[in-house]
Amino acid sequence: MTPPERKTLSACACRGRLPDLDRGQAAALLDRGHAVLLDARGPDEWATGRTPLAAQFPLGQLRPGGVAPGRPVIAACRSANRSRGAFNLLVVAGLPVHNVAGGKTAWAPAGWPVITDDGQPGESA
Repeated sequence: MTPPERKTLSACACRGRLPDLDRGQAAALLDRGHAVLLDARGPDEWATGRTPLAAQFPLGQLRPGGVAPGRPVIAACRSANRSRGAFNLLVVAGLPVHNVAGGKTAWAPAGWPVITDDGQPGESA
């Protein structure tokens, strides 16, 4: 019996792979409602500060079917490492996805508010 083909980033057509974005490019897409911002950080980091534009999808719990269909995804985390994992997972699933260069550390300098769940200013790094 032949094992089922396992999709990998290198083996897929990568039809969903979109270029990495700098903070200005990501902000422009988000401000126009042309993309969804996916925060791949875990709950503890999310609680220290997040942009109100983001939806939390921790990398370890991310399932491609749970991401909003119909709009490109912009993946982000603190330093762009976990978002790269989310990016790869979503690309293999065929979803259109960008990664934010610089991660969350680029959010505050881009002018995106960083808040805690109670609306107070959050940590930007």
